[in-house]
Amino acid sequence: MPQEKEYRQFEVLFCHDTTRISEAYRQFGKSCLDHLPCEESFVIIDHEKKYVFAARDIIGITPLYYTIAEGKVYLETDMGRLFTKSALAPEPDMQTMHQIVHYQAIAYERTMYRGVFRVPPGHYMKILANGTYKIERYWKPEEIEQNEALDEEEAVETFQKLFDDAIFSRIDNIDRTGFELSGGLDSSSVVSWVKQRYPKKRIKAFSMSFQSLKECDEIQYAQAVKNKYDIDLYCAQTDKMDYKTEYSLKKNYDMHPYWPIFITYTMGFSIVEQVCRNGLNTVLTGQGGDNILAGNPFILYDLFVTRQFKRLYQELRYVPQPHKKLIHYVLYPMIGEKNLNRLRNAVRTIRRGSFTKKTDSCQVPKVEELYECYDGKSYAFKAELAGVLHSSLSVLLESSYYTVAEKYYGIRFRHPFFDRQLIEFALSLPMHMKYSAGFSKRLLRVAMKGILPEEIRQRDDKAQFTDVLKQQIDALDIRALFENAYLAKLGIMEQKSLDQYVQRYKSGEMRSVVYFWQLINLEYWYRYNFVNANGRRDEKR
Repeated sequence: MPQEKEYRQFEVLFCHDTTRISEAYRQFGKSCLDHLPCEESFVIIDHEKKYVFAARDIIGITPLYYTIAEGKVYLETDMGRLFTKSALAPEPDMQTMHQIVHYQAIAYERTMYRGVFRVPPGHYMKILANGTYKIERYWKPEEIEQNEALDEEEAVETFQKLFDDAIFSRIDNIDRTGFELSGGLDSSSVVSWVKQRYPKKRIKAFSMSFQSLKECDEIQYAQAVKNKYDIDLYCAQTDKMDYKTEYSLKKNYDMHPYWPIFITYTMGFSIVEQVCRNGLNTVLTGQGGDNILAGNPFILYDLFVTRQFKRLYQELRYVPQPHKKLIHYVLYPMIGEKNLNRLRNAVRTIRRGSFTKKTDSCQVPKVEELYECYDGKSYAFKAELAGVLHSSLSVLLESSYYTVAEKYYGIRFRHPFFDRQLIEFALSLPMHMKYSAGFSKRLLRVAMKGILPEEIRQRDDKAQFTDVLKQQIDALDIRALFENAYLAKLGIMEQKSLDQYVQRYKSGEMRSVVYFWQLINLEYWYRYNFVNANGRRDEKR
């Protein structure tokens, strides 16, 4: 954990960049949040004004938890330390568990534990000396206006400057910095850009090879970056990992028990181990590129409602199965979200089996998404907002191996594409600069011409990790896990429905494998934290 730095008037806690944060707070007070592009949450104890000021980064990369015990507000970035400080006994939050099952989402302020809350991303918390507090939102990207007059040349120039700033503001010492290199467009752009700036530096990049799992394997693209720039590429063989013992699910929960594992990340530990062996303390990733630059096909709806039929026709010419695109991205928005949700719920009930009456989805509070406050006419822009505001984003980051890597290995993973200025610029772009002619990330592709290897710049596919997920599920005894499942005992799902999922998976049906993985981990998380070896609830936890 970063050291706490004391000042005469205030002290800054729970962050690495104490100097920048303290100077910004000294100069701007709570408005310092508009001048800090950092990925960190932080807490400031202001001794002079007699209050505590706590803020969460705009995406939710760094958690900020709080609880109230005996009239005191306790704040922490680590949930384990929060339980220790507050002496709060961990108890599961049933509403959160219901929301995961029904909506695959968790309310911004909630956690898996009753009485433990989160400061939502893009919010700050002010705690007065008498113990009262308020939480307010400081980042509102839905107020950003798209600059339709922006030309491509100017957009490329601005992007390159912001991209450069986003990368190098996250590198304290390039000799102790490594780079994730999946072979995808985003991570390859980060590595290539750094190498352009420092052509004589030996850049250490880390990749995963899935030789026997062809749909997952991108190593040939990572190799293309190595061939172009002569980087040091460390490749971990991850297609035959030991998920039963060495990289078991239990090992994951031993290190990070406070969240279910919603998206598998176990294979990432092979990279963490290599980074450690190389003596590095920071790793830059390509995370966030999909969220801010990919664009989305809802531009088809915008073109339809604004009667730009010629452009609509031109867009449809370049996509496979254009009739399906029209159904999903034009017809569905016309039906409306409420009516569409009714249809989805009906289909979901048929596919997944019935839920108990006690937990019928209509009785489970729906997660109110921040991007839904946007009341503009552009459906595509609303989808762009979802990329940075969706409630699932911060949960995925909090429950990822990035958190484990910093806590147990002392390695910070940093994400240039989640830079605030870069995000706000991306949201201001006209939609056709991100998604056009069936291609996503148009501006990034144009900006990286001559810098990225062409086979990467022209990629129109993405790796699929279903086979990796299957390897990890097959390492478990899922029949034993779901026999007399606690999800059924708690009234969250019927045992019959869980049995159907097990049977479908055993029969080779992979359509709902991601959702099944989430159910597996929700059951596992509950058993790990609240059930002892005899299958009884451990009341001491």
